[in-house]
Amino acid sequence: MKHGCSAHYLRRVKLVVELYRSKKLPGYSDAYVYREFINPVYPMSLSTFYEYLSVPVEKLMKLKNENLHD
Repeated sequence: MKHGCSAHYLRRVKLVVELYRSKKLPGYSDAYVYREFINPVYPMSLSTFYEYLSVPVEKLMKLKNENLHD
């Protein structure tokens, strides 16, 4: 699984995950949240969406910021 290190990739993943967390309610499947809320705003495949959910974005952003200051 690719966990890209570009700043653009990490920002996009963070935006998608934040939108997912704001729309995910009990009883809503991940696929429903993807279809109704994520895909209209950020077009991508369902497999890419699931990949984004698995990315440890906060950790990677922290590492990237630390590397910029070294």
